[in-house]
Parts: sequence; structure tokens; C-alpha cells
Amino acid sequence: MRSVCSSCGCLGVHEGETVVVLTRGADRAEYADAFLWAAQQLGAGVYHLRLPPPASAGGAWAVGDSGLGSLPLAVDALKAVDMVVDCTFLLFSPEQFAIQAAGTRILTAVEPPELLARLMPTTGLRERDRAGLR
Repeated sequence: MRSVCSSCGCLGVHEGETVVVLTRGADRAEYADAFLWAAQQLGAGVYHLRLPPPASAGGAWAVGDSGLGSLPLAVDALKAVDMVVDCTFLLFSPEQFAIQAAGTRILTAVEPPELLARLMPTTGLRERDRAGLR
């Protein structure tokens, strides 16, 4: 049985688990490096699955179009791990649902760093959150 994180109640990454960081092209390379390092520090086995960039010249991407739809072996590999850090925006795709149905946890990380910095909790916010939980 997995332990539950005391600070937020989520299922965290634990020693011996396998984590995959999923990216596409050169997008979010810094995120991939940070997640790879963090998972290693937690004792997880970790690897980076980097998909080719979109073939469109505009470089635009759509919600749920990660490029995994034509790569069933990659989807199977993601089903076999404990956690996928999704930097491609799998949201609402058939691949996301198949991976989750296999029991794999997914953390989506696509927001720009400056937005994430504004979301960091303060001591006051944590106290209000815990009070609300009680």
C-alpha cells in the first residue's frame, strides 16, 4: 500500500517506483530535467520519453493531441510505469484514459514557470487550507 503525503494528501513518488517524463520535441526541456532529477532524489527509477515535434509548420498543438495516438508501443510502455509526468498535454485523449485505466498516475505539467511561481503556497494559505479540511 502506498503512503499518503502528509502535506497535501496526494500519492507521492516513492523509492523503487518507475517514473517517466513525457515531452515532445524541444518543449519543456527544463521541466524534464527538473522532474528527472527530483524522481532520482526520491529513489525512483526514471526515464525520459521524448516524442517527435508536431509535423505542422506552425508548431501549434491541440488539447489531447500529444503524438501518442500513432505510437501504441509507447502507450503500452507508459501503462507499465507507476507515474507519468506529462509535459505534452495528454488531457482528454484516448491515450490518457488508457494509461490511467492501467493504474498509472499522471501529473500534467505544462504551465509556464512564471505562472507556477504565482501558485506557490504561502504559510497563510496552508493554514486556511488545513482549517477548511478540518
